[in-house]
Amino acid sequence: GRADPYGRPSYAEVRDSRISGQRNRTIDVVVRIHDGLRDVEGFLDAVLQARQGSAQRLILVDDGSKGEIRSYLDDFLARETDTLLHRFETPCGQVLSDNVGIALSSADMVVLLDGDTKLSQGWAEKMADALFSKPSNGVVGPLSNASEDQFFPLLSGPDAVTNAPEGESDESLVRINALCERVALSDVLPRVPVVDGPCLGFSRAAIDGVGVLDERFFPGGYCTRADFCFRVAEAGFGVVLAMHTYVMHRRPEAEAETRQLDRARQAEWNQLKRLHGAERVSRAVDSLGRHPLLSDLRAALAKLDLDVAEGSPKALAEAAGPQ
Repeated sequence: GRADPYGRPSYAEVRDSRISGQRNRTIDVVVRIHDGLRDVEGFLDAVLQARQGSAQRLILVDDGSKGEIRSYLDDFLARETDTLLHRFETPCGQVLSDNVGIALSSADMVVLLDGDTKLSQGWAEKMADALFSKPSNGVVGPLSNASEDQFFPLLSGPDAVTNAPEGESDESLVRINALCERVALSDVLPRVPVVDGPCLGFSRAAIDGVGVLDERFFPGGYCTRADFCFRVAEAGFGVVLAMHTYVMHRRPEAEAETRQLDRARQAEWNQLKRLHGAERVSRAVDSLGRHPLLSDLRAALAKLDLDVAEGSPKALAEAAGPQ
């Protein structure tokens, strides 16, 4: 039978020492920005507040923003001197923006982070801890409500992929993340064929070995990260899921916008299957649903007597207990 990994401490028990071990690790966080001054202000402030290490740097790619946001970013750059800014005068899209950010990075780990996420303290350092837990790892992703197969179990349901629970607050985000840390084991993380979602970290070795995201076949950016994972695996690198780290996607999509995006996503999904084989892509998705550690995680969380359907802040707060 399968070796029992339990009996080890939870990640919550070793969290502080593990984050401390990554404080000097160089991490570049790449964020594409396109308009939305109010959202950008709040997001960048949150990224700075969540930092736990001294060697973390922001790389901002202004993708053709207009108006006040341009002067705001200039002021931000003058104030936060460990930030880089690249500006496109006209919008170039997510994939090219990500690749420009990767090219500007020289860090041990580069993270592609969507600007419509919510973050908990130490998220980047915990991802680095997972990524560098084995020399062969090349890609790391967190748990999220924005990916169907690596979702946090409390947020399952028809709206889980794009929408955070109604009434979601910063406090409840902290508590969701704390639940992940309590359930995840300190030194056992699943190797998976692919990770996706609003946040993805790459090692310097993986970037040097594989290159950047594919702009030619995935211009919309919907399957570029999955494609990168497949290419990384072919090059001999591991893909690991940081079960102790939770990143929330918080942007609701209008119905008309969702229909349009669904068509674009399906086109790139078909392209992914053409490039890597439909059977391989199907196996990868199925394996995430059947992975023993992820199944154990879901089962353990189900035993906490939470309101699984709602994932309400009140239920989460009661389950997590005092922090």
